[in-house]
Amino acid sequence: MKVHNTHTSTLHLPPPPPPPPPHHPHSHTLLSLLSHIHHPGLLMSGLSLSAYYGSILVTYGLTFLIAAVLGGALITPNLFPLANPLLVMLLFVLFALAVLAYTATLSAFFKNARVASILGPLSLFLSSQLIFLFLDQQTGVLNEGNVHAKALVSLLPAMAFYLGASRLALYEGAEQAVTFSTLFDGDFSYGSSLLLLAFDIVLWSALAWYA
Repeated sequence: MKVHNTHTSTLHLPPPPPPPPPHHPHSHTLLSLLSHIHHPGLLMSGLSLSAYYGSILVTYGLTFLIAAVLGGALITPNLFPLANPLLVMLLFVLFALAVLAYTATLSAFFKNARVASILGPLSLFLSSQLIFLFLDQQTGVLNEGNVHAKALVSLLPAMAFYLGASRLALYEGAEQAVTFSTLFDGDFSYGSSLLLLAFDIVLWSALAWYA
């Protein structure tokens, strides 16, 4: 089933937000996470390496998870009132966990935690700019097609999130709802973005583990 959109000519998806500055609270959380990962002295507690990294990811995973739930709960009524709130919340939760895994992978390539905490958000921002390749230049509406390209760029958590959010905006602009019955409608559905975010969690977690 296709989305019958009579309002997309006036629908404009807002551009991705700028990367958080160093004093932004999320940057402090990221800096703290990377500082723990890059602090060899913390391994002297007697924990095994897997338990050590596991405890860090669980601790910061809960922080990211709570932030995602609160953010999703605040945004859904205002931006996506027609959509199933559980599906909107799931997008934010999966994105938060994918970003955590992505961040853990990046940390393996930087010895300086502060540098990593700056380049991490910056890389998310830069990768999110790829969304404009898939938007109509005049209306800002997500174009159909390019399924393989969308799937490929969705290996980057920011792009999987923005493609999902764009699909939500498309439905809201057409005054239709994203529900469990319409989850996989369209050539690159909202459900596809959720599945790819879940895959990103597994992919980047595995890369972080072996990096």
